[in-house]
Amino acid sequence: MSLVDSMLTKEDFELERLKALHEELQLPHEFYFSPDELDCPHCGELRFSKRLYYVLMKLRLFVKEPVIVTSGYRCEEYNARIGGVPKSAHTKGMAVDVLVRTSGDRYRILNFLVNAGIDRIGIADDFIHFDLDYSKPSPVVWTYGSRRHIA
Repeated sequence: MSLVDSMLTKEDFELERLKALHEELQLPHEFYFSPDELDCPHCGELRFSKRLYYVLMKLRLFVKEPVIVTSGYRCEEYNARIGGVPKSAHTKGMAVDVLVRTSGDRYRILNFLVNAGIDRIGIADDFIHFDLDYSKPSPVVWTYGSRRHIA
């Protein structure tokens, strides 16, 4: 499968369009993520990389349990308000943070991401960030220290 990246919007999460997207990406017709999980909590806008959605769905299938998105797309204003870095991959629709509750969860998620070729990963106490922003250095793994999720 050749996956050409584009940005998904809220309209792409309408049932018929979502079914077509899953056909294109060769994903099962199980819909684990709603636009409300991926959009900006400040303005409601949704811009989300199709490739990133594919990785997120594959992660969900791999771990065989819910994957809780704690931060998806962020508008510039919201990103600045919560202390996100300037030019964050979140503001480009190229990043996602997922909740981590246990060290076992952390291991399974990291194992999947590394084996899937994801080469930009941030690790915090209660979340893992991963992104597909190829304008930034890679491969890299960073930690947030004891910082808890802010978004």
